[in-house]
Amino acid sequence: MHQPSRRADARVRLGPGGEVHITPAGVDRTGRDAQETIDRMPAMARLWGPEATCEGVNAALTAFTGRDPRDDLGDGWRSAVHPDDLPGFAAEIARAAGRGEGWAREYRLARADGAWAWVLEQGAPRRAGGLGVLVDVTAARVRADALARELGDLSHAVSHDLRSPLLAVEGFAELLAEEAPGLDGEGAHRLSRIRAGAAEMRAMIDGLAELARVARAELVVGPVDVSALADEAVARLRAAEPGRRVDVRVQPRIAVVGDARLVRLVVDELLDNAWTFTRAAGRPRIEVRAVPGDGAPVVSVADTGVGFAAERAESLFAPFAALHPGQGSSGTGTGLAACRRAVARHGGRIWAEGAPGAGATFSFTLAAAPA
Repeated sequence: MHQPSRRADARVRLGPGGEVHITPAGVDRTGRDAQETIDRMPAMARLWGPEATCEGVNAALTAFTGRDPRDDLGDGWRSAVHPDDLPGFAAEIARAAGRGEGWAREYRLARADGAWAWVLEQGAPRRAGGLGVLVDVTAARVRADALARELGDLSHAVSHDLRSPLLAVEGFAELLAEEAPGLDGEGAHRLSRIRAGAAEMRAMIDGLAELARVARAELVVGPVDVSALADEAVARLRAAEPGRRVDVRVQPRIAVVGDARLVRLVVDELLDNAWTFTRAAGRPRIEVRAVPGDGAPVVSVADTGVGFAAERAESLFAPFAALHPGQGSSGTGTGLAACRRAVARHGGRIWAEGAPGAGATFSFTLAAAPA
């Protein structure tokens, strides 16, 4: 466990209720004014200095954590943050302080009763640091998780209940095709439409089942080799279409922390889409790459395909929102929705950038602590 770093020469004073307030030595009048400001705040608050060092906390925060406020000074605050959340949160605070930017991040903080509480810290820059205000969002997280499970149960039930009538339709269509081989052109066309519609419905039901599986699956978290998953997906795509020539470049040694099954689902879906929508490209190219992020790498799959209108970037992840209907894709539009749900299970986010005719880039990052 990270040991608190106290400052022996800090200024200690008592508040009106007998609570202890500490201002580190060397803090000028502006810093003392900031401490006095947060002392008057009913909300939990913390003063940040350079390089993610803590320069002060208020009584509301110490009441919540039950800690001696001196233990939070300097790097001491780190011992109260969940170890899985600490790297990403510390990196974000340091980045925000260094750039003079605000921040907002959820992480787990040790409570006075010893339990871990989810808090949302929102911060604003100040000279050589920042001011963070914390809100306990544990109850909201519990409700959101329960709602996600309920939605997963509903998707599972709906997909299960729809299979029986669909099987009847498909069965009768098959019998009709076998027993009425002499159907005229119009009749044969109508029968083919029935069968195609049933097949599309089956694919949509399978999509619902996949969404339910992603929402309900128990996470098994560990290191995941994204580069290896991408190489496997590309090999599968090449084997299915050996005649296609696509320049695919996978950055080596991309690693994340997450559930291997869900990360594979995301990588497979993004590469399937890139492979599909580069068919018309003169020189099709797909690139899998990663750059450092706030505590976790940002993984991207970029292509030189048909792209999409920028205003559609958010709606692409809605269930049954096909990326490009009728442009060579046999999907139902649940793939990207499943990706978003899989990434959300990890406390991360996924987004898309593109332009018509200029290709697309899908990026995701996973928090260090899946939810």
